[in-house]
Amino acid sequence: MAITGGLIAHAKPKEATISAVITRADGSREDLGTVAYYHRNPILQWWWNIRHPGQNKR
Repeated sequence: MAITGGLIAHAKPKEATISAVITRADGSREDLGTVAYYHRNPILQWWWNIRHPGQNKR
C-alpha cells in the first residue's frame, strides 16, 4: 500500500478534506472519494454532512 500526497498544516486550518484511492495489484484503481471533511465553521460542517449522508462519521 502506498500513501501519496502532501500535508501542509497551519495552526488553525479553516478547511480540510481527505480523499482516498485504492490501487489494486492488477493496476486497477478504485476511487473512494472524500472520506473525511472538516470545516471550522459549524454551519458549513453541518451543511456538508447533510449533503453527504453516511460519510464523515466519528
